[in-house]
Parts: sequence; C-alpha cells; structure tokens
Amino acid sequence: MLEDLWIKHREWVFEPLYYSSLDALIGALDTKIIRPAEYLARIEDLGCSDLVQVDCAACHDVALLTPDFLLRLGLSPRAKVMDLKSRVRCRGCAARGRAVVSVKWGREGG
Repeated sequence: MLEDLWIKHREWVFEPLYYSSLDALIGALDTKIIRPAEYLARIEDLGCSDLVQVDCAACHDVALLTPDFLLRLGLSPRAKVMDLKSRVRCRGCAARGRAVVSVKWGREGG
C-alpha cells in the first residue's frame, strides 16, 4: 500500500508546501493522502494494533473489529476494508447497508 502511495504522490515530496497554518496542512494531508489510503487498504495491510471501526448511521452503534476477527469470519486477506460496508449488519438495530466503515490506525510496530 505504501508503494502505491509513493508511486501516485512522489512528486509531492519535491514540491514545497505552502499552507497558512498547521491545521490547514493537516487537513490537506488528510484529504489528499490518508483518506484515499483507507479506500485502498486491504485486511492484509492492517497491523495487529489497527482496528476497523464500523458505525451504524441508523442507530449510531459502534463496533471496533480487529484484523484477526475479520479473518476468523472467513473474509479473504485480500478483501478491501471499505467493501465491508455492504457486508455488515448492525448488531443494535439489524440495519443492513447503513454502515460507515473507517480504519483506526494503531501505532507503528504495534
């Protein structure tokens, strides 16, 4: 995954960064690099300290799932994390298709 980001965004390394504040820089990095990386992430890319957060848009129930748990469910390691949105059902209200999936990246070296 990091190789893909390097290939796609390597020209940014050599361009100077001009932002009005640190918050503007963090916001730009989040929208241009971090968010797209979540859409490319596969279960096999997650480390032991990373979690998949599934929020129900209907009842606001939240589940934090480990990569090991997802693999024990029978999901392929090559499955994209964001594809879980259509595969999960809320444990609180049983709604299907209302999930908001995101990755909670843990510390490096986990």
